Amino acid sequence: MKSNKSFAISRTLILVIVAAVVVVAGAAAFFLAQPGAKSFNVTARDFGFDGFTGPGPTIRVKVGDTVQINLENKGGLKHELVISSSNMVQQTLFNANTGLIDPGQRTTITFVANQAGNFFYVCFSDDGVAPKTHAELGMWGEFIVEG
Repeated sequence: MKSNKSFAISRTLILVIVAAVVVVAGAAAFFLAQPGAKSFNVTARDFGFDGFTGPGPTIRVKVGDTVQINLENKGGLKHELVISSSNMVQQTLFNANTGLIDPGQRTTITFVANQAGNFFYVCFSDDGVAPKTHAELGMWGEFIVEG
């Protein structure tokens, strides 16, 4: 008969292995595009996207494309990514809004770009630290959907 101590160690080891597999699978899913999707990795920093202070790089897709945006927050504040018609007035288009994520977190949004036009990806966070919203501090980029 096994002792309770070795059963507890075995159970703990199994839980650790399962947790590690879940973490690795989650990280892989973050960086792997959904089949057929145009995938973009965007990094949020205080106060810009992808290392820029001010407007981030332009994201360009075509009408009908399935778009996957992977957002990683490497800043010290909460950030989000919203597709909007304006970089100053919050309006979510394409149902594309990550919601606020904490520093160190990652999230993914997937949507269909079903309307041509010039739009923006924006962080509208008002963290209570900065006197303005992150968008007003330049935390936005162009999102262009070509017809």
